[in-house]
Amino acid sequence: MKLFIFSNDDYNFSAKIAKICDLGSDSLDFCDNYKKLNNIKIKDDVLVLVDYDDVNFDLKILIGIKKIYNFKCCLIMSKIEKSIHKKAIEIGCDIVITKSNFLMNYKTIKEQLKF
Repeated sequence: MKLFIFSNDDYNFSAKIAKICDLGSDSLDFCDNYKKLNNIKIKDDVLVLVDYDDVNFDLKILIGIKKIYNFKCCLIMSKIEKSIHKKAIEIGCDIVITKSNFLMNYKTIKEQLKF
């Protein structure tokens, strides 16, 4: 699986997800602009993580990813906010989950998304 992450501020989470990817056969790429996704050749095994807690977070990132690329998309945050969860699901986000739950359940998430 190829993982793209939009997170510039949470170094702890980034280090943990990098370690998980290194242990498995997954690749990790950090993005600050969703147009970087244009270069992806294989579209079936891509998961895009968007950090809601990031200072630069903009809901338009999710909208762009889903409309333009239609990749599997996961919104991660420190604490789930009901209103944000609802908006993300309406946009077409596949998963809204806390960062800690994502890390703990990475293998299960990967299996459920059919990667």
